[in-house]
Amino acid sequence: MRVGRMAPSRPNSYPVAVPHRCKKPEATSLGEIVETGFELYRMAADSTSKTLRGTSIAPSSFTGRNKQSPCRVRRRMQESLAVVRRSRQSYVEEGAAMMLVWIVSNDSQSAQHKQMEELDEKELSKSSVAAFPSYADLSKADISAVLERAAQLNGAKDLPDLSKVDYSAFLERSAQIKAGDELIKRQTPNSGNTGFEQRTFHALINPASFKYNAQEQHVDLTSDEHKFIPPGPNDIRGPCPGLNLLANHGYLNRNGVTTLTQGIDAINKVFGVAYDLALALNAYAVVFNGNILDLTWSIGGPYKSQSLGALTDILLGEPGGIDAHNIYEGDASIVRQDYYAPDANHDNVLVHLPYFQDLLDLGNNDQTPGKDVYTAEVLLKHKSNRWHQSVATNPLFFNSAFGGLVVTTAAERFVAEFAANNTVDENGYNRLYLDEKNLLAFFSVERTDQGLKYTPGNERLLTSWVRRPLGATFGLDDIVLTLLSAAAIDPSLLSVGGNAGQVNTFTGLDVGNLTGGLYNFETLLKDPQATACYLYQIGIEELVPTQVNVLYKATGQALDFVAKYLTAPWKNLATAGGNPCDSFNSNIAQQYSKFPGSKIERNGQTGLLTGLLGALGGKKRRTVRY
Repeated sequence: MRVGRMAPSRPNSYPVAVPHRCKKPEATSLGEIVETGFELYRMAADSTSKTLRGTSIAPSSFTGRNKQSPCRVRRRMQESLAVVRRSRQSYVEEGAAMMLVWIVSNDSQSAQHKQMEELDEKELSKSSVAAFPSYADLSKADISAVLERAAQLNGAKDLPDLSKVDYSAFLERSAQIKAGDELIKRQTPNSGNTGFEQRTFHALINPASFKYNAQEQHVDLTSDEHKFIPPGPNDIRGPCPGLNLLANHGYLNRNGVTTLTQGIDAINKVFGVAYDLALALNAYAVVFNGNILDLTWSIGGPYKSQSLGALTDILLGEPGGIDAHNIYEGDASIVRQDYYAPDANHDNVLVHLPYFQDLLDLGNNDQTPGKDVYTAEVLLKHKSNRWHQSVATNPLFFNSAFGGLVVTTAAERFVAEFAANNTVDENGYNRLYLDEKNLLAFFSVERTDQGLKYTPGNERLLTSWVRRPLGATFGLDDIVLTLLSAAAIDPSLLSVGGNAGQVNTFTGLDVGNLTGGLYNFETLLKDPQATACYLYQIGIEELVPTQVNVLYKATGQALDFVAKYLTAPWKNLATAGGNPCDSFNSNIAQQYSKFPGSKIERNGQTGLLTGLLGALGGKKRRTVRY
């Protein structure tokens, strides 16, 4: 039906839809569409409502000589949907409008419609509720929650323009590497009266090149809104310490279920993650671990999405959360066990203290306050050790292009960059360092007389912690350079593949075969732009649509979201500076099927969510609530 103008809202009441007659419909916001749809449904289900009388959706409109065909009602709602499309609003809004198309009627030829036409006025409300059970039990509070989500969806349209991301520093560094410069470019050590050297291996934009600004770099960690509060009994926490602490400090919802826009804002504001990387990571979480209709996702295990997506049921199952194996959680992680490792009991979430002690040993158990012990190089060496350890102990070890390379390998660098504290050096410049004290707090570990003690879900930032300079963001281009730096330390870390069902049987997929000869392993090591293109093609462009077809009923809506929020940042980087980034048909999904570690159980049946998804939905997957 044609959505009318909304009458002014009264306190604690629903707005009443003012129906158009022959007037051309005007473009309307998602909130108005949702609000009108719920009001129309509420009125149609309430045969005693006075507001129904004289309207085109009154019960009497469906009975006797005054009745209107349900297909006509549907057609009017479809016209409203067309308005949304013409106004070029996001596909999410189109999905919400499409949901409302079916509130009053389905196919006019269906048995349901025939039954509705035969009903008298007295029985219509019962039929309405029975026909649309998703709405039958919604309270005013439920509807208010949905309208709040609608506002969030409209807010997502105001995300920054990716075309304005500056990759000039990446292009310059790429040219240097292609010309023969070393992958890990170290800064000349410099120490002064602080007694500590500046970090020699740093991000593309070096934090030490900025003057220290205590006011700009301050992060609120003590106010009532952002002080540390441990998770409650129903709060979700997961495998990522950075996300857990953001929830514990109230920068993400403390219940552990966040949104696309909140997630982007939180990791940018607190950790200095650049917008392109923040969007790519959060969008990926929404698509594969969350709900594209309300843009929510969980920082841990599965959750019940309570708003638009739950009503339309576009997912094949409930949203999974980021502890789903091989999405954000992958094998050979920093301090957690592999999902399929023997004796791990599918615990891929909690810190495994022997692995944490291995990391401390690499830092010589140095407890000197303020000393930069856990640098990027130390963390990448730890990653190399963990990779080979997993190959030697986990017969189902699997390293995918995104969950393995981009997330799990880069996670080591995330710790080195984001857990690190910042202070001023003897010349007034920023000095970034990660000492043991800050590392322990970041992972919720403490030293006791009995040894290391881990308290699940209590990750935090110390009140003395200061973020990196505002201009020294860490972006998607840093991920590419991190992977190349990791490969310089250990070439295995750039391998995609897995064990063949027995330990120490790792087989890596050949880069030349995957790319049809366009690239080889040596090409990637010498050309960051080629590596960016390679990751984009095999990790996003070719594989993601395959995953979407497995996860979603409404694949069109999911793919629209992917194109707008997930593909775009990767494509912008891959094609920066006019790089052609030629596509290639790698048959990556088929290639992944060779490895048993990519196979899962879902809904009681063993199947393949190749590569990125790994063990999403496995029966034994661990869900952690506190």
